[in-house]
Amino acid sequence: MLSAVGLLIRTPIFALFSGPMVALVESMQYGLFAGLINFITGTLHISIEQLGLNLALAVAVLVVLFWNFFSNRFITYSDVKFGK
Repeated sequence: MLSAVGLLIRTPIFALFSGPMVALVESMQYGLFAGLINFITGTLHISIEQLGLNLALAVAVLVVLFWNFFSNRFITYSDVKFGK
């Protein structure tokens, strides 16, 4: 049940961060990190848009990772005391 809620959390977060992350990667393409972006896109054969979407997915996965940890800690294992 908690994992299903995590999926419901991940989907809107991914949708929310997709556009800004793609725009961020596009702006970094000509900035300070141009060499890194060109290396990643050239080596992995992915587009700038795919790289931005992957970064948005990474943000969403990190949020759900913490959701799953803390929800399991406080709901599933609520009988376990903190500390010793």
